[in-house]
Amino acid sequence: MTVCSNAITTERVFNYSDHKDTFLKANIKTLTQISGVNISPPLRPFWWPKGYGLGLGIDHISNTAIYSQLLPLLSVNLHPFPKDIVQQPTHITGSKNGLIAITEAKQNNVVLFKMTQVLFKPTFIKRLIITYPTKCAFNTKEQLYVLSKNNTFTVYEKHFERNIPLEKTIQRTLHHKKIIDFKLSQHNSLFILTNDMLYILSENGFLITQFPLSKKYSHLGVNFYEDIFLLTPNNQIDQFTSQGQFLLSTPIKTKDNRIEGFFLYDSLGIVVFTNEQTTWTMAESPQFTKLSLNTISKSNQKTASILHFTLTSPSLVSIELNEQHRRKSFLNKEFMKSGTHQFLIEAPNFLDIKLSATSVFDSKYKTSKIISF
Repeated sequence: MTVCSNAITTERVFNYSDHKDTFLKANIKTLTQISGVNISPPLRPFWWPKGYGLGLGIDHISNTAIYSQLLPLLSVNLHPFPKDIVQQPTHITGSKNGLIAITEAKQNNVVLFKMTQVLFKPTFIKRLIITYPTKCAFNTKEQLYVLSKNNTFTVYEKHFERNIPLEKTIQRTLHHKKIIDFKLSQHNSLFILTNDMLYILSENGFLITQFPLSKKYSHLGVNFYEDIFLLTPNNQIDQFTSQGQFLLSTPIKTKDNRIEGFFLYDSLGIVVFTNEQTTWTMAESPQFTKLSLNTISKSNQKTASILHFTLTSPSLVSIELNEQHRRKSFLNKEFMKSGTHQFLIEAPNFLDIKLSATSVFDSKYKTSKIISF
């Protein structure tokens, strides 16, 4: 078996020493919670590169919530939300239409802003009174989910009226489980991480599936195709399908083995994390694992075999057969989700099979494997 390419890439994308003045102007010492959202037109500036989103973050040392501003010459500015309105932020999130929610746990409220089209100037909207809110998130319908310290959800509709029936349905499913983290997918499913389980609920609050976890995790991320990324306390990312199938473990190596902020940019398939005053991204090439080819019948005319593999990331997959040194396409750039796949291959006796996968998130991430006989 020959491996042609296989890589996990980690890149430093923002460093305090490179942007010291920017941090000082925003009164930021370090980003301890990060988030982001892919803003929709017409709010989205035309000069933004494809895939670039509105960055959000919190420095819990200086009690400052910030947003990033990408200027026409592609320089980045960080701006604080007004300190007279946001005094002790604990969590920040945004919606595709420019709504920003910031929890203030000790103040028992959630502060709401709306970004304008003029280089994203935040306009204060209102405060929602909630007992000790710890985390919050919008779904694609701009429903706002707020998690409180007592492990209950408060859900607001688009115009900030509570959806009490949905809250009760979610609570009946969870039975007051201790919630570590939660995320809303691009398909509006609710993913909930507890000490020992991962729950997936529909947008109506009903249980879709659940599966046990053999490790403790501190953070949860979900990509566009609802693959699950879980961060362990010792900085290892474990990936699962939404059915609970384990895909891959990736260690994250940082300067002092400490991660303060963790965020999965769902539409790009990129993990963003912060350590001290540096922001890093991690993007992985798709990989083929648990690869096998089992012959079930063979004759002078053809061989029938079962090809079996696990794909670790949503990809465009191609399969080529080498028949007497002539490549023949069996599958050409077929979209496949993460997980287990198998194919029945019937062909004249072939020398090898080549599998190739290109990430649907970024075509520069590729991998290929050749099975030789």
